[in-house]
Amino acid sequence: MPEFAPTAAEAFLLALIRKRESNNDYTRVNPVSSASGAYQFINGTWRIACANTGVGGAYTRAGSAPPVDQDYNALWLLRMSGPNSSFSSFRTLSNAR
Repeated sequence: MPEFAPTAAEAFLLALIRKRESNNDYTRVNPVSSASGAYQFINGTWRIACANTGVGGAYTRAGSAPPVDQDYNALWLLRMSGPNSSFSSFRTLSNAR
């Protein structure tokens, strides 16, 4: 696994996102979408993050992955897209490679 070393600001943002999205519940499952896990990754975004980081790919849903994998992929997504991104802007970014 690549090194997981968020800055203090990144750790703070991830904590805010995690609290807002799931109340810090790494197993949370959204009843009306494919979103799951602490950061409420939808399955498509989870697969993209896993493919780019090499972390968590053994799990089809974020909510099934261990916390360290969810945290790592959330950090990667934060670094790639910023704190105010949407899936559509992230998707454009990932397709541009």
